[in-house]
Amino acid sequence: MLKNKVCLLLFIFLLTPFILNANQSQNLPDTTGIITAIRTTENIKLDGILDEPIWLSAQKVNLAYEFDPGDNVPAKVKTDVYFIYDLNNLYIGFICHETDMSKLRAHITERDRAFRDDFLGILLDTFGDKKKAYEIMVNPYGIQMDLIWTPDNEDDSYDLIWHTETKILKDRWTGEIKIPFKSLRFPKRKNQQWLIHVIRNRPRSSREMISWMKIDRDNPVAFNMAGTLTGIQNIESGKFLHILPYAIGSQKGEREDQDNPSSAFNNEKIKGDAGIGLKYGLTSNLTLDLVYNPDFSQVESDATQIDVNTTFALFYPEKRPFFQEGAETFQSPLGHELIYTRTINNPLLATKLTGQIGKMKLGYISAYDRNSPYVIPFEEKSSSIPSDRKSLTNILRLKYDLGSESYIGSIVTDREEEDCSNRIAGLDARFVLFKNYYWDFQVIGSQTEEPNDSTLYQGDVFFSKNNHTATFDGEKFSGLAFFNKIERRAEHFNFRLEYIDYSPSFRASNGFINRNNFRFFEADLVFRFYPNKKIVDYYNISPEFAQEYNHLNQLKQRKYEIDAFFKMKKQTNMFIGYTYRDRRFRNIFFKDLRYFTFFVGSQPTGYLTIQFFGDFNRDIYRTSENPRKAIALSYGSYLELKPTSKLSLSALYNHYQLDELNNKGNIFNGYIVRGSVNYLYNKNLYLRIITQYNSFSGNYQIDPLFRYRLNPFTVFYIGSTHDFNKYEKPYGFKSTERQYFMKLQYLFQL
Repeated sequence: MLKNKVCLLLFIFLLTPFILNANQSQNLPDTTGIITAIRTTENIKLDGILDEPIWLSAQKVNLAYEFDPGDNVPAKVKTDVYFIYDLNNLYIGFICHETDMSKLRAHITERDRAFRDDFLGILLDTFGDKKKAYEIMVNPYGIQMDLIWTPDNEDDSYDLIWHTETKILKDRWTGEIKIPFKSLRFPKRKNQQWLIHVIRNRPRSSREMISWMKIDRDNPVAFNMAGTLTGIQNIESGKFLHILPYAIGSQKGEREDQDNPSSAFNNEKIKGDAGIGLKYGLTSNLTLDLVYNPDFSQVESDATQIDVNTTFALFYPEKRPFFQEGAETFQSPLGHELIYTRTINNPLLATKLTGQIGKMKLGYISAYDRNSPYVIPFEEKSSSIPSDRKSLTNILRLKYDLGSESYIGSIVTDREEEDCSNRIAGLDARFVLFKNYYWDFQVIGSQTEEPNDSTLYQGDVFFSKNNHTATFDGEKFSGLAFFNKIERRAEHFNFRLEYIDYSPSFRASNGFINRNNFRFFEADLVFRFYPNKKIVDYYNISPEFAQEYNHLNQLKQRKYEIDAFFKMKKQTNMFIGYTYRDRRFRNIFFKDLRYFTFFVGSQPTGYLTIQFFGDFNRDIYRTSENPRKAIALSYGSYLELKPTSKLSLSALYNHYQLDELNNKGNIFNGYIVRGSVNYLYNKNLYLRIITQYNSFSGNYQIDPLFRYRLNPFTVFYIGSTHDFNKYEKPYGFKSTERQYFMKLQYLFQL
């Protein structure tokens, strides 16, 4: 094994000069279109109507190409876009012509929730490095959508301050967008040259995507096909200061003994709290954030996940804006397994520095946490443990641009507690080869000193060749993780070869690792087809193979899989998959496990979304006493109705059951149902009710919320959360927890 690792390292070093030379030829942007923005001293009234004289002098950008489902065919409708600017703002005006306005899809909905509507948008790479871009889009009702684009992700949690107004007319819809330069990060230079895509989304029988530049399906680097926005001179993002104070009041009550429905329900006193956040623009491309006593509670509860027949801790996404903004800076091949900011649970003080210096992107987080949780991984199980222990966390991420989408980077994280610590450090890189080939790798080392507190966690597992116990008894150990991936991204034929290796003692207290002690290899092929016929726009077929060993070289699993995906007319998608797998659990090797998966989703009109999904499996009943084969059946559906432009109703149903083989009885059977009602009086005023029932636990929740939002950061909330448990007769459903809250936060821009 050591010999193989040495050979791999030699291969990497011998290949690196060749890779760097290959990337040097890709440094120059492949742009064939230029937009020249003109400067104005006029006062632009933002009303959605392009009636100021300056618009007549601006360059007209015609979105002439439909790139999906058509392959750069002439667009079915005309779209004109214009760019002007003044000392402080970039203005975008547009006219979206229509042949039949009755088919326009548009709703008054929450910010970042109009992607299935008609919309017009831009992707703006202000540094021209093809690593990050702002996505700014608007639907016909002026609903804003803003994201951060990176080569492997689009993050809709990002919010910036910008303004828009639109108009819906008889044969077109029009709009004006105003983006303050203070909201953007860009190089400090006299003449700005920004890579740009301008797109229009037009969902009809197919989801028509329209662009001003031709989009080459065989070119995986999106901004190799971008145009250039020029003409913007002598502007500065400048230093700015955003102050975001908040005040919150709440009152909580809970049943004294939740197992006893007749026990008293105690209401606590009304509590108040306050805190403040600061955002300071150090330069045009470097931003400092600081929060003191932040309110990191979630306004919307996490969707309940089915946690039966699993031995691993469940992952929930980050929803707190402080950590969501700039999250793309901290991305790496191993992702949230190394940096999972929900491990910073209840900080008293946190600071964040993000931005770019030359070709170096950097991100830094430091936080003092008052209730630090743990995720403890092992080979076949993991545990998520809350605690009231205090910790100091520091996270540093660096990425150096090598041109195109290539980079080399590093990650260092450190979590210090009074009697324990965890540190990780490592390198990662991506190299783009010969236009269509990508090589990603990452190597990380960890050093852990456990808490010396067996009451916090006690287990019967031994790891690292039985040298260490699972119990928190103050042990010290180190570990390694390795990731390597080679893939081809192209129009018709793609492949991926991936290897991941976690040693038994690798841990990352600032990440989410729910298992270790494995060496996993996977290979898949993807064959893509674009018939664009009466029924099917696109489909792909993908065979896969995977094999996994632990660090004692025991075979843990082997799988063979075949998947197919179809994108059809009427906004309908279908996925089907079949897997044959052998797997070891509790040192028993189970053969002939089979899994069939399907998904069908459709949005035939702007008012209806419907989905069906399910799995029929011969799986393992993962009980510690008697693990055995069983029949697992999982299915569900999702329905969303939008009877008016302001109202949406949705319901999600998930069912899961496990049965003994040969009809010898049911092991368990249950479901989760979640419903919501959303009403927006206008873009700012919002009412929402979420209900959720879990039949496995007998828990029922209802969460009403009223919100007024002036911009992404100035918000007033008033709402409540109610938990009920289902008890035996005669009690039925009884309240177990209840909370009322009111919150106001206001953004001051200096």
